[in-house]
Amino acid sequence: MHPVARVLGGSLLLALAPLVIAPAAAQAAAPATAPATAPATAPATGGQHTTPATLQTGWFWQHAGDAVPDVPPGTVPGAEPSGIPAGDLGVALTDPSADTPSKEAYVAVDLSGVPAGSTVTAFTLTLTLDASANQVMTGTPRLAACLPERLWSSGEAQPWTSKPPDDCSHAVPGTFDAKGQTVTFAALAYARSWLSDVNFGLAIRNAPGYTTPFQLAFHASPIHTTLSFVPPAVAAATTSTNTSATTQAPPVPAPAPAPAPAPAAATVLSVPTGVTLPGATAVPAPAASPVVAVPAPAPAAVALRITSALPPMAFWIAVAVGVLVLLLVSLIVGDVATAPAARRARSRSSRLDDVLRTHHRPATAPAGTARPASGVSYRPKPA
Repeated sequence: MHPVARVLGGSLLLALAPLVIAPAAAQAAAPATAPATAPATAPATGGQHTTPATLQTGWFWQHAGDAVPDVPPGTVPGAEPSGIPAGDLGVALTDPSADTPSKEAYVAVDLSGVPAGSTVTAFTLTLTLDASANQVMTGTPRLAACLPERLWSSGEAQPWTSKPPDDCSHAVPGTFDAKGQTVTFAALAYARSWLSDVNFGLAIRNAPGYTTPFQLAFHASPIHTTLSFVPPAVAAATTSTNTSATTQAPPVPAPAPAPAPAPAAATVLSVPTGVTLPGATAVPAPAASPVVAVPAPAPAAVALRITSALPPMAFWIAVAVGVLVLLLVSLIVGDVATAPAARRARSRSSRLDDVLRTHHRPATAPAGTARPASGVSYRPKPA
């Protein structure tokens, strides 16, 4: 390869190498830029689940003798058995003509493990029927959970007069599971009231309006409960996020008021000169309606997308390939162009050299003639 072509090719490669390598490296190292829009706020999480223990249980019994005169209230006649095994909770309706139960159970759960100010999101309480007890029912009894209005004592077969009154205005219906022989009450509103007020527990009785006689015996232990709640810190963070999102929402421009209708043209009467109409009064001209300046709606926020100003990687690869191709072509063309010239130069140099050598070659000197000194040409004298 000709030295000039080699120098030009190397200089071109060294000059273009930084232009190809530096932008490609910068683009590879630069992180991808996301659109400049407001980030979506993920909803605050942190809900917790627990199974509150039973705090106390009890049931109250309205004896048949309580309705008999001259019998002290709460006195149990010897001939009247309760039919509820010891350790169970009794719920019964005896008189179909009344809506008042004859046996009513009470259950209170321990919520001391739930922090004050938490938000309860779910609560269930499940009672299980005692398979060894004599369950008296026609079909599936309808039970309900009501809210006691005062404290009560734990115990079995307590006198009816000691039972607290109930608030059944928001009674929670029970859901029977025939396979598992259980009744479940989803009393979320009651659990929330226990945290914000006093925990009076639940009263289990016949649903309001249900008058079909029955008697059920439930296990007092175990009683299955589930409670889900959000701690106060997480609940406050969720409320703050919702408030911030509401505050940052762009204001909606008020619609422009409808233009006021133009006043009707007044009728002008022509009155002869010198004649005055009785009771005539001067009617002032209607005032022009004020012009209300409607503010221009605020321009909507435009989400800008910031992208890199550098060309893509494919561009730099194409540039590198182009440079290499140009370099290769220049090398090939240089070799092809210089080869004939070199051969011609060698040919001309050889012929010239032959001519010069023939021109300056001395003739054969006569015998006895001394050889000239070095560097002096010998030419024979013409005859």
